[in-house]
Amino acid sequence: MKKILIVEDEAFALEDLRDSLIEIAPDMEITGVRTATEALEVLGRDAFDAIFLDIELPGMSGIQLLERLRPPLPPVVLVTAHALLALDAFGLGVVECLLKPVDQQRLRKAVQRIESKFSGAVQPTFVEQVGTFDPEARVFAREGGNTWLVRVAEITQIEEEERNARLFFRGQNGALVQSLEEFALHLDPRVFVRAGPTTILNLALVDHFQHNEHGHVVACYSDGSKFEFDPSSSREFEDSHGL
Repeated sequence: MKKILIVEDEAFALEDLRDSLIEIAPDMEITGVRTATEALEVLGRDAFDAIFLDIELPGMSGIQLLERLRPPLPPVVLVTAHALLALDAFGLGVVECLLKPVDQQRLRKAVQRIESKFSGAVQPTFVEQVGTFDPEARVFAREGGNTWLVRVAEITQIEEEERNARLFFRGQNGALVQSLEEFALHLDPRVFVRAGPTTILNLALVDHFQHNEHGHVVACYSDGSKFEFDPSSSREFEDSHGL
């Protein structure tokens, strides 16, 4: 990882993050800008290996900036003083969220994670809609006083709940700030399939399938839990997957 873009409106915070990154990797080429508008200009003419992005920016926010970019995006690390502000970011290329003041150890791990999983600078283009989540992207889910940063690949199933979607992951569950339909727009349909009008399942985490007494598909997980497809979704799934 050689070329880094930092988007941070506070001059001191920008220089501090620049110094910290150079301490980790002295050969990094770092470009720093202080607004999302400047970032769009830079991204329009150059390619980067990663973006370190503040959320609270003057004018256009960091979230709005991400919504203007079309995949493939370079890995994005959110840098914020308020973790809950990152809820709206979902997985728009985000691979990590660091809280200010940034801990050097966590920053080092973020850099190592990016280097181990990604290679090659990427220059995004601009669109009005956001594309499909990377499996390693992170989304925020919350329940009560807890907020989880969840890898998309860890999500077992997604349920519709009033105006929000509810994620099930690692034996936990938490609500998103978007509806099931809005969230589903960003999921890979080859991996996340409809098991009913209000349920989406992650095929990658299903251990095996069987049929119930009515002939409908049942997804079985390694922990013993099961989920039955509704009749219509069962037929569609069988037809598309040759079951």
